Amino acid sequence: FLLSFLPLKELRFIFPTLPLLTTAAAVAATRLDNKVQGSLSKKKFIPYITLAITASATIILFYPAAQLNYPGGVALFQVHELFRQYRNEVKILHIDVAAATTGASRFGQQFSSWTYDKTENIDDPSLYFSYDFRIAPIEPRDQADLLSRYNLTIVDTIHGYDGIHLDLFSLRSQLKESPLYFFRFIFSLFFSNHSQSLFQHKTKPELVILAKENFSWR
Repeated sequence: FLLSFLPLKELRFIFPTLPLLTTAAAVAATRLDNKVQGSLSKKKFIPYITLAITASATIILFYPAAQLNYPGGVALFQVHELFRQYRNEVKILHIDVAAATTGASRFGQQFSSWTYDKTENIDDPSLYFSYDFRIAPIEPRDQADLLSRYNLTIVDTIHGYDGIHLDLFSLRSQLKESPLYFFRFIFSLFFSNHSQSLFQHKTKPELVILAKENFSWR
C-alpha cells in the first residue's frame, strides 16, 4: 500500500536488496577492522574514509546520468510549461511509447481538463488529427511527412543520456605532475565545476514535442 505512493516505482525493486547489501557491507567492515590491529590506530579509519569518499563521489558522478535517463518525464513537464495557457481548455496530448517508458507517467499529469492518450501502434493515421500535442521519438525518416501532413510543428527537442566522457589523457597527465591531483579532482566534484572539463555526461536528442501550428507557446 505504501509503495503505491512512490512516484518512481522502480525503487520498490531495490528495497529487497538493502538487507543483503547492508549485511555484506557489515561483514566486509568487520573483516577489515580485524586486520588492523590497535583500536586507537589512525590507520584503522583510512579504509572507511576512502570508501566513504569513493561512494560519495560515485553518487555525484552518476546522479546526473540517472536524471538524463528519463527524457519522457522531462518532456511531459516541458509540455505543461510551454502550453500552460491552455490548462483549462479541453486538449489531447498523445504520449508515445518512448516517452511513456522513460518517465511520462500519471504522476506528471498536471491538467485535469486534458486527456493524456497513450495509444500504441497507431494503425489509423487519422488519429493524428485529433491530437493537439504529441511527445514523440526522434524519427527523421517519418518526421517530415508527419509534420507536413498533419500540420504539426516541432516546439522543443528533449535530450537523453548517451554515455560518459572521461578525458583520461588529461587526468593521467595531471596525475604525473602531482599525485595529489586525484584528491583535488574528487574535491572539485563536491565544491566546484573544475571536474566538468575532465568528466562530462554526453546527451543525444531522444524526443520531440509537437503541436498543431495554430497553437502558441512560451
